[in-house]
Amino acid sequence: MKTGKLCVPAIFIVVVGVISTVSQTIPDDPNHLPTKIGGDARGNLRVDSIIVSGKINLDGLPVGQVRPAIFVAAFSYGRFVVRRPVSDSGTYSLNDVPREGSTVVVEIDHTEVASCQIISSPATIIYQDFSINWTQFLGMKEKAGVLSIDAGYDRRRENQDRFEGAVSEIKKGNNDAAISYLKAIVNDDPKDYYAWTQLGNAYFIKKDLTNAEAAYTQAIAKHPGYTRASVNLGKLYLSQNNNDSAIEILTKAVESDPGSPDGQQYLGEAYLAIKKGSKAVIYLNEAIRLAPIEKAEVHLRLAALYNGAGLKPRASAEYQKFLEKVPNYERRDELKKYIAENQPPQ
Repeated sequence: MKTGKLCVPAIFIVVVGVISTVSQTIPDDPNHLPTKIGGDARGNLRVDSIIVSGKINLDGLPVGQVRPAIFVAAFSYGRFVVRRPVSDSGTYSLNDVPREGSTVVVEIDHTEVASCQIISSPATIIYQDFSINWTQFLGMKEKAGVLSIDAGYDRRRENQDRFEGAVSEIKKGNNDAAISYLKAIVNDDPKDYYAWTQLGNAYFIKKDLTNAEAAYTQAIAKHPGYTRASVNLGKLYLSQNNNDSAIEILTKAVESDPGSPDGQQYLGEAYLAIKKGSKAVIYLNEAIRLAPIEKAEVHLRLAALYNGAGLKPRASAEYQKFLEKVPNYERRDELKKYIAENQPPQ
């Protein structure tokens, strides 16, 4: 099916080459960088939108195992747009996705497992399926230090039942019911940082950012080393254009857990938002180093920035690295032409 977009599933693309990093940084002068890639001169986004629909396939999910909570979200130039639960049959639909500059992300247990950059197209509906390898997903969670429901916190039976009830309600899209379960847990046991984090996620999904921030803050206070709560709070601040607060919390997250690809990426995005290109590139490249497949699309982000800064050979190098990881990209001929015309440094 022809979809008109770039897809970068995080856990089943094969690396076909060894990638090196680009040492030269881009200038901090905002006059040399686009305010928002694809935006107008003032950084405003275009108002026209599309619908993105498709199906999430979990390959290798054991027979009889309950399907996990899966969400699909859309971000436009790093800003949150919409998040919707995936149905029991695996289908999803996202409305009002900006036509340009958008990325669709698949989340399982609030862990990003795949992403798809939407390429501008005259179509009003774009279909995109994702196939997630369940075994590889579990390995990725373990490698990233993501806690499972049972391992997240040692809670008593009644609260564990509440937690599993909350997960079930989130899966159904019943966030209010999930919030009631999670609030009951933290009222009974305020130290349950994992429940606080999930409460923040549930509020975030509802776009109740005030209560989401409060819940994430509680989670961090109870367990300062739990990176996921800090990264999610950083995402929340980015969605509010509160870039200084995002940098502050994400810097702490990266200092506490330098091996967090999400922490590194979103800290880089926060520095891009304040037009600190040379700092941003450091963190974006580190995100790629830590998760070369999961963060393959960051190469495109860097390429766009380098191109906007007039550093076309550097942009060419990023496109080349990306194609080594995603050789079947549908616009590969266009990128190959750019690479040929702007030879990257050897």
